[in-house]
Amino acid sequence: MSRVIFTVIEGFIDRYLKFNKNNIEMLSRFQSMTFLGYALGLIIAIQPSYIHPDEHFQTLEVLSQAIGGVKGTIPWEFQTNNAARSYVPLYLMYGPLYFIMFKLFHIQNPVIILSLVRLQTYFAYIIVFRSTFKRLCKSKRYDAIEFLVATSYVTSSLQSHTFSNSVETMILLGLLASYEKLISSRKQQSEGNYYLVSTVAAILIVIGTFNRMTFPAFILLPSIRVFFKYYIRHFKSFMSFLFTIFITCLVFIQVDTCLFKSDTYVIAPWNNLQYNLDISNLQMHGLHHRYTHLLINLPQLLGPLLILILTTLKYRKFRDLLQRLPSLSIISALAILSFFPHQELRFLIPLLPLIFITFHDIHSKLWLRIWLSFNITLAIIMGCFHQSGIIRVIAHYQHQDHLELGVHIWWKTYMPPTWMYLNENLTVSTTKIVNTTEMVDFNNLQNVTHEHIIDLKGCDSSLLDLTLSQILDEIDEVTLIVPTSMRAKLFTLKSNYTVIEDFHTFAHLDLDHFDINDLTTFIPGISSYKVSKLI
Repeated sequence: MSRVIFTVIEGFIDRYLKFNKNNIEMLSRFQSMTFLGYALGLIIAIQPSYIHPDEHFQTLEVLSQAIGGVKGTIPWEFQTNNAARSYVPLYLMYGPLYFIMFKLFHIQNPVIILSLVRLQTYFAYIIVFRSTFKRLCKSKRYDAIEFLVATSYVTSSLQSHTFSNSVETMILLGLLASYEKLISSRKQQSEGNYYLVSTVAAILIVIGTFNRMTFPAFILLPSIRVFFKYYIRHFKSFMSFLFTIFITCLVFIQVDTCLFKSDTYVIAPWNNLQYNLDISNLQMHGLHHRYTHLLINLPQLLGPLLILILTTLKYRKFRDLLQRLPSLSIISALAILSFFPHQELRFLIPLLPLIFITFHDIHSKLWLRIWLSFNITLAIIMGCFHQSGIIRVIAHYQHQDHLELGVHIWWKTYMPPTWMYLNENLTVSTTKIVNTTEMVDFNNLQNVTHEHIIDLKGCDSSLLDLTLSQILDEIDEVTLIVPTSMRAKLFTLKSNYTVIEDFHTFAHLDLDHFDINDLTTFIPGISSYKVSKLI
């Protein structure tokens, strides 16, 4: 398989690129490969892969309940006592599409809903990028930059998913383009006050900050530069800029206060920042070394592009980098985000187009082979198969309209996106830590014998056994969903229960439970089982 992919890649390179010893004739020759990359990215974007729970629980879970009227999991950020995320960016980005799907067309297929939302995110990113990157790029080698964006697995597998980071990327590009317009107006010795551009920039800053409280990290240094290059000489524009920020913040705060039904004003970014400054809170999400972003996450996103960066950086003057908004944003974000001890790879998604704009000096045929091989491999793994069986299992049972949803127990998987059940009477339970012991509220379980989802997360087999025993005292049968990598551990319980496989899909890649001492943990797939007590 890898040899076939390599041959195809080489064929495309030989067909569309003519290499000389000293340079690469790129302009217009990258175009066909770029369009091919966008087309393949479109296919990958609608695959049912599942990268991280936040892509569901910070967006789709919330909107499906608010607009679609279904029941599901209420994320901690959107609980009134926390109010750590704003509703406004969600409604601005996805609200119109959700209204059309639920209210106008009454779509009841979760896979179609998910695909349409991802298509919107994918196309929105491409449109925003194509509309802004030429203003931010100084080299005029536009085809090379767009080629990198189109063929990067991040575009198809991460940027297309409903992360708040994906929205952050688009807002950042729009803001930096606005900043660049203001700076370029000074270079052109324009005397006019760019009120409209300042207003747009101010609104984008507020949307970006209320979308993610990390947004200021990406714009700190670019904002300082635009202040000294433009606003310090255009006082009226600066006052308009600040006034727009103030008014837009008030509107966002008022809307969130109403939607959270809070007795006090809700300032979601401030609440989120306070939460993240408490180390005990971050411990629940995972602590990382300060160098994780720079030495681990960034290389995973860039792959072979690191070679280009390292080989071209020595020819770049640091002073030149400090004069360009994309590179200033990269430096600003890496420095500030590395300060926080919780560092996930997706936090750096907004940097990718900026890095492509700054470093795109493709110099060899070998490098192109490596780049395309790397991104095709990662797109298949992350964009097509990573945890994709979770969505396939839910779709399988959601399509069975003639059957009543019983009790579904999920074990050793990512959090099941409960919105996809599209159930108006759903009850959701999960594990909790009490005095360092993981447990389930069995008093609640005794009262719910149907339309109930139980997420056991990664608990040990003893808690799974106890949960099954408690529920099967109330009902005759439950559905247990387990990845194939955990089948050996599951079958250790077979002496107590009748376990019959009901559904299986091979298209599920579980990267979290590999055990070199048990090679069965490397087998892909996920199954649902009908479990009952032995008679």
